[in-house]
Amino acid sequence: MKASEDLLENILEKRLRELPGKQEKSELITIPRIPCDILESNRIYYEPRVVSIGPYYHGMEKYRDTEQHKVRYLRDFLSRHNVRLDVLVKEMRALEIRARQCYSGFIHLDSEQFVEMLLLDGCFVLEVLYKRLNKETDFLQDSSWILNRIVTDFLLLENQIPFFVIHKLYSISCMGLLSEKECSDSILQDLTEFAQWRAPMWVWPRQFEIPQCEIHHLIHFYQEFHVPKQTKFPVITVQSSMVRKEDPVYMMPSASDLRDAGIIFQAKKIPAHFLDITFKNEIFEMPMIGTGLDEKIIILNLIAWNAKFSTEAPKQSDNSNYLSPLSSYTILLESLLRTKNDVRLLKARGLIENNDPSDEQVASFFNHLGDLNVVSGESHYFAGLFRDIKRYYDGHWHRHRAKLIRDYFHSPWSSISVVAGIILLFLTGIQAFCAMGLRPVHVEISINGGVVGKWGPRGSFCSKDGLMNDDGRLSLVLSDAFAGIPGAPLSTM
Repeated sequence: MKASEDLLENILEKRLRELPGKQEKSELITIPRIPCDILESNRIYYEPRVVSIGPYYHGMEKYRDTEQHKVRYLRDFLSRHNVRLDVLVKEMRALEIRARQCYSGFIHLDSEQFVEMLLLDGCFVLEVLYKRLNKETDFLQDSSWILNRIVTDFLLLENQIPFFVIHKLYSISCMGLLSEKECSDSILQDLTEFAQWRAPMWVWPRQFEIPQCEIHHLIHFYQEFHVPKQTKFPVITVQSSMVRKEDPVYMMPSASDLRDAGIIFQAKKIPAHFLDITFKNEIFEMPMIGTGLDEKIIILNLIAWNAKFSTEAPKQSDNSNYLSPLSSYTILLESLLRTKNDVRLLKARGLIENNDPSDEQVASFFNHLGDLNVVSGESHYFAGLFRDIKRYYDGHWHRHRAKLIRDYFHSPWSSISVVAGIILLFLTGIQAFCAMGLRPVHVEISINGGVVGKWGPRGSFCSKDGLMNDDGRLSLVLSDAFAGIPGAPLSTM
C-alpha cells in the first residue's frame, strides 16, 4: 500500500513540475481549445486545411508538406535580414515558458520541439506577409488557392502562436534600422494588409486606428481591425433581470415577415464596416452577408475567440455591461435568416451571393450561430435597431397596408381586376341613386380616347353602336369592354 502511494505521489509531483508559470499566479489563456462537443461536428471550420501554426496540430501527417516550406522560409528570413540562427534560437528559448502559458491543456512537445515550433511558425507567418506585400514570387505565392487557404488558416483560434513571438522576430529583423516604437508601428501597419485579404462579408473599414490594447495573436488583431468598438458606437442597455427570450431587444421577425410588413431590404453601397446596419423610412440597409466557406470559418472563429474574450473583458475594463458587437451581429443574422425563403429573399435583394449550393444549408448555418454565441442580458449593440424594427412591425397600419399590397397588387393583372371592381362599384352606386329618382346622371366610358359607351338616365346603357341593354347586362358589357385593356380611364359628363 505504501509503495503504491509513493508511486502516485511521484506521478502527481511530476505533473505539477510540468505546469508552466508560477505558483498562485492565474495565467491568462489567450489561445484556448474549441470545446469538444462543438469541434466534433464542425471540424471543417476549426481545423487548418494547409498549415499548422502552434502546438495543437503540430506534427500531423496532413501538414507535413508545408513543414518543408517553413524551413525554406526560415532560410529566406535569415538571409534577408542578415540575422544569425543562434540569436533567434536564444530569443525563442527565452519566451518558451511565457508562450506555453498561453495555451490550454497538455502540450505534447518537449522544450526543444516547442522552441523549434515557435521559431519556424513565427518566421513562416512573417515571410508569407513579407512576400505578399513585396510581390515576391514563389510556389506558395503563385498558387492563389493555396495562399488563400494559408491566410484563412492564420485566422483559426486553435492555430495561433502568441503575438509577442511574432513581434520579437520582427524586432530582430529590423534591429539597428528602426526604434522600438517605429518597429511596433511598422508590424501593425503591415498586418493591416493581412487583415484586408480576408475582409469579413467583403467590407473594408474606411478608417483604422492602431490598436492601443495588447494584441494576443493574429485573430485578435483581425477582430480589432474589423469589429467596431462599443465606446465609439452607442449601445442601448437593458436590465438583465428584465430580459426574456421574447424581449424585442433579442428578437426580430424574419426577413420574410419584415418584407410582408412593408420593409424594403437594400445592400449598403459604401458601409463603414460590416456592422454598419441601419433602418430608416422603411429601408433596412446592411452590407452583404458572406456565406462562402472562408467567410463561415472566419465568423465562427471570431465567435469562439469572442466567447473566451467576453468572459474576461469585465475584469479587464470598466465596462461591466460588456457584450461584443459580434455577438449582437450573430443574433441579428439568426433572426433574419430562419428559413430558405428568407435566404432566397435576401439573395434577390443582393444581400447574399447567388452561387450558394443550397438556400436551406445557408439558413441552417445561421440558425446554429446562436448555439455558439455568448449573450449577455446587460447590453446589446443592435438593441436600438431591434426595437425600432419591432415597433414598426407591430404597427397595424403597416401590416394591413402590406397585406393589401401583397394580396391585391402583387401583379399588373390583379391590379387591373381591383381597379375594374372599383369602377363597377362606383357605377352600381350611381345606378342606385338614379333608380331612386335622383337627378339624372350621364356617364361616358372611354378607352384610349375612344368612346366605348354611355350610361344615361334611369340606368340605361348604350354602347357606341347605339344598342340598348337592360340593367342586368351592365356588368357584362363593362367586363367585355375592359378585358385585357389595362389602365382604361373613366369620365363623367
